Amino acid sequence: DGMVGWIIFGSILLLFCILLSLSITFRVQYDDDLTITVGVGKFRYTLLPVSDEEEEDVKKGSKAVKKGIKKEQKKANPKAEKKIEKGDIKETVFLVLDIIKSVWPPFKDLMKRVRITALSIDITVGGEDAAETAVLYGKISAFVYGGLAALRNLMTVKVNRVTITCNFLQDHTDQTVFFKVKIRVLSAIWAGLRMGWGLLVNTFRRARENAANKKEDLHRGSGGVSQKRETAAGDNRRN
Repeated sequence: DGMVGWIIFGSILLLFCILLSLSITFRVQYDDDLTITVGVGKFRYTLLPVSDEEEEDVKKGSKAVKKGIKKEQKKANPKAEKKIEKGDIKETVFLVLDIIKSVWPPFKDLMKRVRITALSIDITVGGEDAAETAVLYGKISAFVYGGLAALRNLMTVKVNRVTITCNFLQDHTDQTVFFKVKIRVLSAIWAGLRMGWGLLVNTFRRARENAANKKEDLHRGSGGVSQKRETAAGDNRRN
C-alpha cells in the first residue's frame, strides 16, 4: 500500500512538473485581418477575430452590467452628485504608484523570459508616385529594423525572414506578419505571484502610513483645541 501511494504521489508530481515546463504560445498573424490564438501543448483557443455570437454576448453582458451599476447608484443616493476631493485624488495617485512599483520589476524580469520565434515580415511598399513610395519605404524600414533592435534588448527574438520591397506600380502597401510569443507556465505563475505579493506589501505599507498620518493629525488637532481653551480661560480670568 505504501509503495502504491508513493507511485501515485510521484506520478502527480511528475505531471505537475510537466505542466509547469510547458510553454504558453500566442500565435499572431496580420495580413488583411488580425488573428491571435493562444495555446498550451495541443490545446488552442482563438482570441481574435471574435465570432459574431461571442461579440453579441459581450455586448449584452456589458449592457447588463451598466444597468446594474446605475440601479445600485440610484438606490444608494438618487440625487447625489459625484464630487472629487483632493484626498480622493491623492489616494488614487498613491494607488497607481503602488501598482507600478509592484508590477514593474516582475514584469521586467518576465519580459526577459519571453521568446518571440518564427518571426516573418513581408512588406511590399507602394504609393501614389515613385517619390512617395521611396519615402514610405525608408520610414517603414527604419521602423521595422529599429523595432527589432529594441525588442532584442528586452527579450529573445528569432527571425525567420524580413523582406521589405518596393512596387512602383501599386498605390498601396501590402504586409504579412507572423510570429509566435512563448513563455513558460512556471515563469508566468511566478511573475504573477511576485506582482500579487508586491501589491499586498505596498498596500499594507500605505495603509499603515495613512493610519499614522491620521493619528498625527488628530493629535495636532486636539492639541490646538486644548491650547485655545487655555488661552480663553486665561483671558476670562484677567477680565
